[in-house]
Amino acid sequence: MALIRRTRISGPRLRRPGSTLASRCIHMRACCIVGAGYSHAAGLPLAKDLLDIDCHISSSEAKDRFQAVWTNFDDWRMHNPGKGPEEYLGYLYGMGAVIGQPHFRWAVELVMAVLATPLASDRRAANPRYISRITNPSWCLAHKDLWQLLLEATSSLSVVTTNYDLLVERSLRHSPMRRVFGPGCFYGSCATANAPRSCPSF
Repeated sequence: MALIRRTRISGPRLRRPGSTLASRCIHMRACCIVGAGYSHAAGLPLAKDLLDIDCHISSSEAKDRFQAVWTNFDDWRMHNPGKGPEEYLGYLYGMGAVIGQPHFRWAVELVMAVLATPLASDRRAANPRYISRITNPSWCLAHKDLWQLLLEATSSLSVVTTNYDLLVERSLRHSPMRRVFGPGCFYGSCATANAPRSCPSF
């Protein structure tokens, strides 16, 4: 089951209240449902690419485990054309512990490493563990343009996402910004935007 986070933000009124668009939208509310394409626009992989891209490797032991999974996946895919990582993970899980086969938990570890690897635009901090936390802004200009457009056209905007990442929160920001774009996120029915005391990171 996908984890669904509900984020509510209060959008500003249109800058040109006398325009035709403003008169139509000044009281309009919208709910934006965000899926995998949103994250892919920022450079994160789709499910079909999870085992085909580079990732951050934390140790030589992890490198050996990941290489075993990559090699086995390539061999499996040759014998199962048209199938993807989801089917391969199901195959590994069903096989259990077999000599000569990588463990299912190795494949899970690899997927986790892929998802946790910082985006190229995010590599601005010394420690990669803290790059993707909720208090760091997103550097995806397409996301910023999208939210600015929606906020200018609505009086209230809700966002529902099934994505694992924090790109929605990082684009809208964890609290209202004064000098840069960022109206702040309001979780559920909370009246004010507040950053969690313990900010999650990958």
